[in-house]
Amino acid sequence: MGCGASKVAPATDPKAAPAAKATPQQHTQAWPAGSEQGVKAASRNATEKGAEADKAAAAAIKAAEEATKAAAAAASAQDDAARKAAEAAAKEAAAKAEAAAAAAAAKSDEASKAAAEEAAALEAQREEEDAKTVPVPKASPLLDVVRAEAFDIRDRVKEALPGMDFPLSAAAKDVVTLANQSASAFANADNLASLRQRAVAGLALMHMFGDLLRDSPAPEAHVEKAAAATGAGGDGLKGMGLHAAVGTFRDIIAGMSALARPYCGRGCVVHMLASDAGAERAVFERLVEELTALGDDVMGRAKTSRGWGDTAVALAGKAEDALLVLRLGPNYTDHLAKLQGAVKQAGGLEAVCAAPEAFLDSALVIQELSLGSKITKDNAVALLAAHVDKGPCRLLLQPELRLLWRTRFGGEAEVAWADWWGSFPAGIGQLPGLGMRPLAEKLGELLASDSAKAAFQRHVLSANNMIPVAGSGSEAAAGVSAYALAAAFGAPLTEAAAAGFDDLAGEVASALAAAELPVDGPCQLPPLPPAHAPREELAEKVAFGLMGSSDKCKAAILVAPPGMGKTTLAVETAWRLARGGHAKGGVVWVDLAGARTWHDVEARVMIALGLIKDNADGKPRIVSTLKACCSGSRPLLLVIDTIDDALRQPGAADGLWELLGAVAGGSAGGGSSGCGGVRLLLASSATIDLGDGADVTTVDVPPMTSMVAAKLASAVCPDLNAGNAARVALACRCLPLAVRLAAGLRAEGRLSTKDIEALGRTASKDGAASPPEAMVQVIAGCLTALPTPNQVALLQLSSLPPAGANPDATLAALNASAPAAAVHGRTMLAALGRQGLAGASTLPGRRTQTVMHSLVRSVAVTSLAPALDLAVRPAAEDRVALALLAALSGWGRSYGSREGCSSVLAAARAGQPELAELLALLTRTNPRIAGVVGNPPPIVSGEVASSEEAAAAAAQRLPLETIVTAAKGFNGDTAELLHGLGALPALEAVCEALSAPAVGLAANRAYKVEMANVYRIHALALTAQLKFEEAQTHGNECIRLREDAARANPNSPAIASANMCLAAAYHGMRYYENAEELLRRSVEICVGGLGEKNPHTAWALAALAASLEAQPAKAAEAEELYRRALEARTAVQGPHHPRTIEATLTLANHLRNKGRFADAAPLYEAAVPSCLRVFGEYHASTACAISGAATCADAVAEEHAMLPDGSDVRTAAESHEPGHTRAGRIIESLVLESPDAAAAYYGRAKNLLQQGKGAEAEPCFRRAVELCGRTLLRDPQGREHPFTVICQLAFADCLMANSRPTEAQGVLERALAAKIGIVNSQKHPEVAAIAKKLAAAAIATRRYAAAEPLCRQALAMAQHGVGMESAEAAHALSEYGRCLTLAGRHPSAEPVLHQALGLWVKLQGEGGPDTASARVALAECLAAQQDPLAAEEHFKKAHEALTVIAAEAKSEMKEGPEKERQAKEWALKRAAAAHGLALCRMEQAAFTGQSRAKEAEPVLREALKTRRILLGWAHRETGATLNALATCLGEQGKYDEAEKLFRKDLEEAEKGDGPEHANTATALSALAGCLQAQGKLKDAEPLFARARDISSKALGPEHPNSLTVTANLATCMGAQGRHKDALPLYKDLVENTKKLQGEDHPDVATALNQLASCQQSLGDFEGAEASSQAAVDIFKKALGEDHPNAALAINTLGLVQLAAKKPKEAVATLETAFKICTEKLGAGHPWTLATQRNLEAAKADVPPPPKPALELEPEKPKEVVKEEPTYDEIQSVTMIKKA
Repeated sequence: MGCGASKVAPATDPKAAPAAKATPQQHTQAWPAGSEQGVKAASRNATEKGAEADKAAAAAIKAAEEATKAAAAAASAQDDAARKAAEAAAKEAAAKAEAAAAAAAAKSDEASKAAAEEAAALEAQREEEDAKTVPVPKASPLLDVVRAEAFDIRDRVKEALPGMDFPLSAAAKDVVTLANQSASAFANADNLASLRQRAVAGLALMHMFGDLLRDSPAPEAHVEKAAAATGAGGDGLKGMGLHAAVGTFRDIIAGMSALARPYCGRGCVVHMLASDAGAERAVFERLVEELTALGDDVMGRAKTSRGWGDTAVALAGKAEDALLVLRLGPNYTDHLAKLQGAVKQAGGLEAVCAAPEAFLDSALVIQELSLGSKITKDNAVALLAAHVDKGPCRLLLQPELRLLWRTRFGGEAEVAWADWWGSFPAGIGQLPGLGMRPLAEKLGELLASDSAKAAFQRHVLSANNMIPVAGSGSEAAAGVSAYALAAAFGAPLTEAAAAGFDDLAGEVASALAAAELPVDGPCQLPPLPPAHAPREELAEKVAFGLMGSSDKCKAAILVAPPGMGKTTLAVETAWRLARGGHAKGGVVWVDLAGARTWHDVEARVMIALGLIKDNADGKPRIVSTLKACCSGSRPLLLVIDTIDDALRQPGAADGLWELLGAVAGGSAGGGSSGCGGVRLLLASSATIDLGDGADVTTVDVPPMTSMVAAKLASAVCPDLNAGNAARVALACRCLPLAVRLAAGLRAEGRLSTKDIEALGRTASKDGAASPPEAMVQVIAGCLTALPTPNQVALLQLSSLPPAGANPDATLAALNASAPAAAVHGRTMLAALGRQGLAGASTLPGRRTQTVMHSLVRSVAVTSLAPALDLAVRPAAEDRVALALLAALSGWGRSYGSREGCSSVLAAARAGQPELAELLALLTRTNPRIAGVVGNPPPIVSGEVASSEEAAAAAAQRLPLETIVTAAKGFNGDTAELLHGLGALPALEAVCEALSAPAVGLAANRAYKVEMANVYRIHALALTAQLKFEEAQTHGNECIRLREDAARANPNSPAIASANMCLAAAYHGMRYYENAEELLRRSVEICVGGLGEKNPHTAWALAALAASLEAQPAKAAEAEELYRRALEARTAVQGPHHPRTIEATLTLANHLRNKGRFADAAPLYEAAVPSCLRVFGEYHASTACAISGAATCADAVAEEHAMLPDGSDVRTAAESHEPGHTRAGRIIESLVLESPDAAAAYYGRAKNLLQQGKGAEAEPCFRRAVELCGRTLLRDPQGREHPFTVICQLAFADCLMANSRPTEAQGVLERALAAKIGIVNSQKHPEVAAIAKKLAAAAIATRRYAAAEPLCRQALAMAQHGVGMESAEAAHALSEYGRCLTLAGRHPSAEPVLHQALGLWVKLQGEGGPDTASARVALAECLAAQQDPLAAEEHFKKAHEALTVIAAEAKSEMKEGPEKERQAKEWALKRAAAAHGLALCRMEQAAFTGQSRAKEAEPVLREALKTRRILLGWAHRETGATLNALATCLGEQGKYDEAEKLFRKDLEEAEKGDGPEHANTATALSALAGCLQAQGKLKDAEPLFARARDISSKALGPEHPNSLTVTANLATCMGAQGRHKDALPLYKDLVENTKKLQGEDHPDVATALNQLASCQQSLGDFEGAEASSQAAVDIFKKALGEDHPNAALAINTLGLVQLAAKKPKEAVATLETAFKICTEKLGAGHPWTLATQRNLEAAKADVPPPPKPALELEPEKPKEVVKEEPTYDEIQSVTMIKKA
């Protein structure tokens, strides 16, 4: 419902108000306002309207309940149809509810107007009657107990309360509190009893003369203020005399209660010894004087009233007795002065606390401290010792908790919950002091059950914003810290605790009750205001939009101008959702009031989520934490209040929009899914568009209904009847803040009802003022009506941070930091709190904060500042800045201690909004305006300043003294703290402002040290933002000033800190040697001046280690320094300090990078729980620790697997995978881009490889390499980081394993260049290793020309490094020979392989495994050169050796998985040797004329059996052996058996891989070849064609398998005489081979040779000759002039020339071919014989016969392979017919 729907017309003068419109049930006659008929008519009208309003309200509530039920039904519907029907019903119910609410609002307005008319009539009538009736005093029972004991007074006042009307009833409650304080005081009881008696006397007088005071006029000062507020349109506060007197009385009682507060607990011992005795006495006397003056005034007004004459003599006598009590002298006993004299004689408070027993034995001390009555000597001794204890116990406010922690846990900052429950509450009973045992028994009863203990823990965790992340358990592991208890019980949870009593049992009971809410997570629910009128219909509407289970984010946006009650409505809605179980995941409250920057916004959100802000972008951590701790069925309510403050700031808006989009999802979140379990409640003054990702309900918050507004007025001022409350509400246009303030001043007697109506008329002149404008006018009027001291206090409080300020800053703003002055400050806060102008926020996890509404703040500055002295607010800002600086300095000093990980960091984190305000104050550059420096008088100056002057005063720079204090505070300790808070970047603007010339700090030589601090912090802030060059400038300035200031002490630690600052900039710029020089000096100074175990020494050691680690030549020195830094951090700051965790991870990373995984593993494992405890699940350090632990565990398992009793690497990797997965989830959620993230991806990829998941590992390696390139920058010499090379090499290995050699080659090329740059040599062993990998990649891609020089380079490096008779050299020779073999350069490869074989025989013997592998390689080379006899010998020897090796490996298989893998590897190598041996035996038939196929058959069957078992039917090697066996069978005439084998292979391939798989194409080609060998060309051709189509589609037309099957198909067509159909296939074969192998590869020559034969058959002699010549040229270039393959191509060229009728050219050409064959192959070789016959035919110049013995036989189909080429592929495809 929009604002317009319930707009209230401006109120008019009730005396002139027209009657309501006539209806059939109403009279139309208007009666005079004060007549009897008018009163009756108004009363009847009000009654009727009220009844109608009640019915309408009931109907609206019922409709809202029905809408909620319908929504729940829609959410729980199971199928789509039911869900749609339920959703439609829900929408209909919601519409009805809204209509009912609108009707109820209208009826409410009518009822309120009717009530106001009735009230106006009644008031007019009452005034007439009052004029006739004389008020009389009444007997007060309090007059009889003025001098009674405290408990009698308390009980008698409580008995009298029911008969007291407001405001006396409120004053009586204050007196009861004071009486309780007096009765329970541990000391100073006599003085407190004196105050108690006077308070009762004053209350008795006002109770007695209440009616007389009402009849008397208000004090003149009140009247003048009210007239100024209303524009003299009021009634002179007629009838407000009692309210005015009671308001003054309550201020005085508040002061007395504040004075009594320190004595209500055991902490009074320290208070009495340390406080200013004279100041406290002055406060006592002032309060007595003020109360006496008030009593005289009351008595005087009573005597001058109309009813005094009727006062009975007895009553008058009792009144005089009460007045006598007030008029007696102060009667003050100065206990404090006596005690402090004794303290001075004992040597001061520190001396007393150091040895308290002797001091407490003094009779004077015993008497003045009242020892023995409520505080025992032992108790006092413990309290004094705890006072000087700087350990964690000092954080606890409750004396019992403080003493318990000190006695049980000492200096421990944190203990396990089990240890806590072992000491609490039983340990309370063992503490010294009276009442401890009963307290322990009471606490024991409260915490007897496990559920109660669990509730206590939830309260502590919730108060510390601990967000439970599903499955992590980190919140339970965190234990309990002193700070956690201080936060949980820091703000008073009971009225007794608020009054200063030691009410630990009551607070625990209250905490247990609060923990009973159905909320599993944090419960940051602010309390509802004391004076609260619920807006049930509106709250139900908002809650309705956030209810229900959903995977989408639900959001409700409260939109209204300031002052419309958005925050209170949000609180009411949050409580409604929490109580109803609709926020089981928790309630998180974020207040963005005054947020100026994204850093500030980010910090506040992270505070609420319990996260520590760092320099990284916090949005991913926020979103990840939200996602992890809630779900659609377990929603978390996230309330962001005053969000528009941040959205109006350019520096904060962009980041906040991104965060909202990420939470809401959809288009606003850039397409992200958002946080489905989050229920987002926003309060804003403008509409917010969250995109389409969330279910959004926008609620325009209207003014209150008049009935609710009247209830609010009555709640604030209970003596307002319904009619007068309605008058107040209507006068304030039902604007919540205006009603609250106006009613508050009405309760204090500052404004009457008529005054408020006059104020409303003034605020709504001509009815044209909008609600916001009217609100401002009402507020301004209310502030004008305040007494001047209150105005000054309000203006002073306006200097506090908008989000609230801690008590110290609040008292500083009020200039009341001293204990005695604090009484006045608390009095002012109490008064302003009653008036609704200032309040206290006690959000869990944050200290009690003084808050002020933004409108009150702005109106105070604009309306009060010009009227008061302009120096009031600037001076308050100065004091606030000093208080915040003092807090910052204190946190900084304590941050380096063992408790820094929890208490100090948490306290500083909670104070970040105040820190942001401090930074804003320090960045002001406007100079002070003249005449406002100094202490301002808290009085009206008499001259009103202009608006320009007021604006200038509000933006003044702090005085130089404050700036100097700030500069002093920016020391090393503070820098460490700010680093831990991630706040260093935010200080850049501050440092620029402080160092500006206009400030005067830089120009004044007296402030060198302070200015050096500024430059240092500035440099660190710039370094944190990677602005290293600018940081260098400021670092140099810092060193210059420090050295100048410390000439007498060049070894000052300040010099070391300056050096470290500059070194950080140098390190960032990668000037490591420069940084090293500075850091070595810093380490020397710190160790000598501060000692080894010091945080600053640790900082210097770690920084020096980092600089050395970055220099490869000095990296070995880093480990010792890292260890020293870690030892120092652990000793001084404990294992859970953020800096200790950082040092642990740094050392662990260093060891891991050195490959010392076993040493690094325990460090990572120790860091994991610390990271979870301090940083939470979603933090970069947590991810680093988890990933590092898993990576090291993988590496250790891999190392262990290499031992004889090694474990299974795969099993170990599977057990470690959850750690990698968890770390990866964190990294991906946080979008981390850092070296640690790169290492995590690398470790995860290695883990996947160990599990055999190469395809999954590849993207992880790719991401690791990308991150290394972005985050591990090159050094000044342009060298890559070593870890980048490690990742590149691992990535390349993965690519190779995944058959991606082309991409691997590019990666390896970059790695090789980087490694050469790092080691500055091409002869380094590591360079050789990379060169070998690169050569292997080039070979795999058939880029042999590129691989050959790399192989030679690796060989040269091995020769240079370890010599030619080494295993490295033998490996290099073997790889070089393999490269030459695969390139077709068999003659060149043969001597290399012979040399490799000889070297392996020398190193391992004939039976060595590498010897056998070398023999196989040599045998393949010889076979390719048509020397099967020599090849057979080597294959045979290799087969024999591998048989022995495989048998030994098989016998060891049971020893472990690694042995099993090795056995499989050697069995396959034996099968490969058998395969080659069989082929050699089969090929010898061409030389001997005798087939040895029968000998080859059993060897092939052996190889086939092994490959089938270990590799399966579909593997390429199995298929190759199957093809060979089929050929073998064919040569024996066993074609049927061969064909059967091929068909079975095809069946297995189609069944296992599918009809379109590349393996199926291989099987098809093999079967086709078998058919072709039998002359079944027509049956073979379609199989070849299908195989080509499948292979081209699956592998690409340029794949070797596709090229082979293309050649086979073309050969089959040619054999059938279909040369025209074969020609395009041959042309494609040539082009695709060029693309695959390059222009000059022998395979291209082979394809050209085949093309030439086809062209010759078609009569294209010119084309054939060109193709043949090109083939000859390539063979000669690639293989040499006299290579047999070149002779083969020359033979083809001669035949083409002969067919083209060029006999002379043909003869010359064929002679060359014959010569080469004779020399290389021998006279009896088939190629030699064929060439000889061709030559003879050419010489005879006779064309060859149709079927000559010299003609080329149709090619046998080539074997198709799937991956890398085999021996069969590198032979020439052209076969000469057997002679």
